[in-house]
Amino acid sequence: MDRDIRPRLRYLVLYLLPCIHVPFVAAAADGPDAEVQQFRLDELEASLPTMQPGTEHDYFAGLLANRTGHIEESIRLLNEVLPAIRGSQPLRAEVALEALADDYNKSFRYFDAARTYDDLLTHFAAQVDRRHLQGTKDDAGVVRLLRDAPPQSISGPGAVRLKTVRNAIGSLNTELTVNGVREAWLLDTGANQSAVSGSFARRLGLTPLPGYGQTTAGITGVENRLQVAIVPTMQLGGATLHNVVVLILDDANLKVEMGKEAYQINAIIGYPVFQALGVITFLQGGGMRAARECL
Repeated sequence: MDRDIRPRLRYLVLYLLPCIHVPFVAAAADGPDAEVQQFRLDELEASLPTMQPGTEHDYFAGLLANRTGHIEESIRLLNEVLPAIRGSQPLRAEVALEALADDYNKSFRYFDAARTYDDLLTHFAAQVDRRHLQGTKDDAGVVRLLRDAPPQSISGPGAVRLKTVRNAIGSLNTELTVNGVREAWLLDTGANQSAVSGSFARRLGLTPLPGYGQTTAGITGVENRLQVAIVPTMQLGGATLHNVVVLILDDANLKVEMGKEAYQINAIIGYPVFQALGVITFLQGGGMRAARECL
């Protein structure tokens, strides 16, 4: 059976890629705050009609909109409720700001995302769970590098079909030609950004943006330095993406040890590209198709 994936807020750590962290809420074992914390979206959606109209309803509606990919609605609702909860409910204000920063990042409004992260870390860092604070700082650092970057866009026909093959680590690759260089790109709908190895970035002729960010290695907790670059155009089937953000990581950080051998990942397609393509279908016999007109 074919498998449809509508890209939403489903960020996973891939090797050393940074992730958007689900905000931690110190709440009771049940109730809407716990539903947000534990990603119990169906329960949260069912809870909303029982709430009285007002700030609390709109706060949870804004978070649900963020979690389910209704970005503009989330931006509107969270901006409306933040003034009312900043002083009285700092825990919720922290959660709202982190979701709002994520909204701006996913809509390629990098300046607004950086501004929102600055607000969060300046005024509400004490509310961020210590286990997640460094990750939040890492996410903010990457967005700051993109503060003046142009937004990603897409042009061309709505339908895309690509051949895919399983690589040595069991993930899906597709071959793409970017900046005249043909290479296998790993497909990861859970990676919050696309990424390339340092050596491959040089082959592509990419010029990193000024400054450095960092990301935490998932198992070791070691911070690893990264840079960010913009790929001006990227062709995927009949669609052309413009201004695609890629993280540049040291080759070693994208190398997967496999006993006596190692598998070097050179390039990864992440969530923002899938988001632009629309409804993604991975075909059972191999291949991927996408169609924006189905959204």
